[in-house]
Amino acid sequence: MNIAIFAAGCFWGVEKKFDLTKGVTKVEVGYTGGKTQNPTYEQVCYEDTAIFYLDEKQRTEAEESKKKMNETIFNNNIVTEIKKFDVFYLAEEYHQKYLKKLGKY
Repeated sequence: MNIAIFAAGCFWGVEKKFDLTKGVTKVEVGYTGGKTQNPTYEQVCYEDTAIFYLDEKQRTEAEESKKKMNETIFNNNIVTEIKKFDVFYLAEEYHQKYLKKLGKY
């Protein structure tokens, strides 16, 4: 089994997509990449996104994907940071499976 970390401005839609993806066994939403320890949604809600890798294979794949997308579709406008994963803080309980709790899937 592999672990992947995806950063997104709003995690509810991303969480739903992965929850409904065949082969995905667990999805949790939370926070990573910042300087605030045990942050809340309100403390970290801003527009920056990033790619976090766990090993060199993921780093290489992320860099190759970014380069390909920049060269073929986005005219070198992708500025997404690629950095080594460090720490993950689970989001507040009300954020977990938020859309499912609302009956959206």
